[in-house]
Amino acid sequence: MSTQELTLELPKSLFQQLAQIAKLTHQPIESLAIQSISSNLPPTVENAPLEMQTSLQKLQTFSIEELLNIAHSQIPATQQQRHLTLLTENQATDSMSFEKRQELRELGQKADQLTLKKAYAWAILRWRGYRIPNFTFRAKNPTDAKRTIENSLKEVEDLFVLSVWSKFERFVRDYLQQKGATLKTTNPAALANPLYEYFYNEVEYWKPNQILNLLKISSLTTNPHLIGQAKQVFPRSQPPVGNAFHDALRRTTRA
Repeated sequence: MSTQELTLELPKSLFQQLAQIAKLTHQPIESLAIQSISSNLPPTVENAPLEMQTSLQKLQTFSIEELLNIAHSQIPATQQQRHLTLLTENQATDSMSFEKRQELRELGQKADQLTLKKAYAWAILRWRGYRIPNFTFRAKNPTDAKRTIENSLKEVEDLFVLSVWSKFERFVRDYLQQKGATLKTTNPAALANPLYEYFYNEVEYWKPNQILNLLKISSLTTNPHLIGQAKQVFPRSQPPVGNAFHDALRRTTRA
């Protein structure tokens, strides 16, 4: 990794603090300084979707009040309900119209973009020294408190599964779309590009089971047990509407 030299003048108290930690941990004071800087910077936008990077970088110029407004922003309730309705329909049928599938995709993108923007706003606020509030709950009695904690842990587990599954699913869809680019070389040429565009768009709406079945008969023929393991995880990433998981899903778009 290439480096650049930077000379800093630190307050004496801060330097002494770094020197003391360096001595206790047997680390160079320069390494501790680099660690302190890197761990407190807002996350880089380079790993964010390309279309989001400019707007995320712009957040660096926002005031505390503007950042708090974004951090506390919500998706309108009608839009949330429409998203959940389309998710349910998509899980229940294989014949959802192209228009509805396109709407589902756009609503999902809006929810993802808002969640990312809120998280980045909180990261900048923390970097600027703003104290992130603690979220607490109240219960009438120990039994209710225990039930709330258990439900919260279950929601965290479900959200973690959803996050991991979403990343896996996104990777597979991107991989298929990339490999499908060979369709553009087929004959007749007049059909090649429309055929690829149709394939590219359709991959976005393939159900997870369809993707897993395709992998089972293609890339993972020598390890079919991996598909079985993935199918055991998949139901946890697709819970029924109305349970605690969807309540948690709604809260991911709230402060």
